[in-house]
Amino acid sequence: MKALTKIHRSMTVISAICCRECIVMASDSRTTEQEEIRDDATKLWIVPTKTGNDCVCGLSGRTESSAWILDRLLSRSLNNEANLVQSVDDTFRAYRHYLITQKYGCSWAELNSFLLKDGMDCELMYCFYSDGSPRIYTISLEESVSYRRSHDYWCIGIGRFLANHFLREFGIGPMPEDVAVYTSIYTVEEVKKSVTGCGGPPQVGIVRRNDGFGAELKGPIFCEHVANELKKSLGTELETWKQKLHYLVSGASKGYPKVIQDYGKGPQARK
Repeated sequence: MKALTKIHRSMTVISAICCRECIVMASDSRTTEQEEIRDDATKLWIVPTKTGNDCVCGLSGRTESSAWILDRLLSRSLNNEANLVQSVDDTFRAYRHYLITQKYGCSWAELNSFLLKDGMDCELMYCFYSDGSPRIYTISLEESVSYRRSHDYWCIGIGRFLANHFLREFGIGPMPEDVAVYTSIYTVEEVKKSVTGCGGPPQVGIVRRNDGFGAELKGPIFCEHVANELKKSLGTELETWKQKLHYLVSGASKGYPKVIQDYGKGPQARK
């Protein structure tokens, strides 16, 4: 009799927003193992390139699949951002080949039915700059082909529909980094209230336009502090945040919640 395999599922929401000089990604941190729920999963990573134009990526879906793909992707030597898309596609196809030959013994076309039946699919969103322009790409194991998203924002995971609705309602435009960080965290917090399976402290990743400092990840402590401050400043009203956001993007500083004003004062103010 076969032993039961522990199934890890990542019930995720991951968003990306293109700003004036950077791309901001945010995610929740919840995973489910059988009946156990954990709120300490890392879902955003930095994929470095030799040119310093790093990529921030986020994974949703089956943890087993995500871990295999991430391990291979991070071990690749990426000369520049130009070969990143090809490397991601090659990695997803290599995992499909592994599943076909080592796990299921099926054809390439038959694999998708097994992915659906066993919940093995996963999706990657990755963001970077190329020739000074922001890029948002997504790829799923089911198709294993990267698609460039033409919007200034995109979301993946089980919470993607609600997150996309929020960002569309916010009227995302060329906002500054600080506003995008707080908009991202606020969006994740709102999705967590309504979508079963999304939870835990938000995480944020930022990739900037050729600033020489590479990408940056902001951990749960920072994000939890921001979320708490936003709740104090704004309550729970979505309409209040939409009004604040329009003030922020238009540059009316009096509309800034204090936590956003502190963002520009350096790390000490953000502790």
